[in-house]
This record gives sequence, C-alpha cells and structure tokens, in this order.
Amino acid sequence: MIAIVLVALVGGAAAAPAADLSPFDGSLQRHLRRQMAELRDDIRSQTPHVTETFDGDALQYTIPVSGFQDVNDFNVSARRGTLLVHAVHLSNSFLLTQRLPQFASERATWTYDDGVLRVTVPAKRSDGDAALPTDE
Repeated sequence: MIAIVLVALVGGAAAAPAADLSPFDGSLQRHLRRQMAELRDDIRSQTPHVTETFDGDALQYTIPVSGFQDVNDFNVSARRGTLLVHAVHLSNSFLLTQRLPQFASERATWTYDDGVLRVTVPAKRSDGDAALPTDE
C-alpha cells in the first residue's frame, strides 16, 4: 500500500508544472499560449491545403495527399452539406471533412494521380447563393 502511495506521489510531482510557472505572475499563461501555438502550427502543417473552384456546373476540389497507390484507396461522399474523404493504404490513412455549399449535389466523383486527389461535386448556383471562386 505504501508503494502505491509513493508511486502516486512521484507521478503527481512529475506531472505538475515546473516550479517557475505561476498563475499569479502570468508565466503559466504565457507557457500555455506557447504550447497552444505550437500545437496549432503542428496541426496546420499536417493538414493539406484544399483548393476549391467553381466552374458554374460543379465544385472542384484539389487535395494534395501522398502515400496512396490508386483511386481505389479512397472513399469519397458528399452528404448533408459535407464532403467526406477517407483513404487507407497499408499503414497510411487519411480523413478530411470539407463543408459544402447548400447548392452542392450529394454525388461526388474523384480521380487520384501522382499524389493529388481531385474531387468533383455537381452543383448549380442560384442567384441567392453565396459567391464562390470561379476557375477561369
């Protein structure tokens, strides 16, 4: 029983913030802000840049994603205003959700070539719909 208490005390001490971090002088807040900024940067560096264009008849999404063999590694769906891309190949996996405009169809087609996934979602924009970039 004493051994369990000692292990708990040592573990608690190891998990505690360093003694130089205090909630009273702002050092703890600065430390946490730095940690959150590092986490945000790590997440951004691992998230692919999705390019969205609209040609009048369809939304085109270009997504750089390497580590997959062919188009059969991907499962793409467009439902309820969300584009969902899921891929698995050996030890590589990829998951992306992208919000779709209201005028997008619930169908999607895709191709994969040389590390780039291209997704096409049919769409017809009406006068009241928000503007999207046009690929001209």
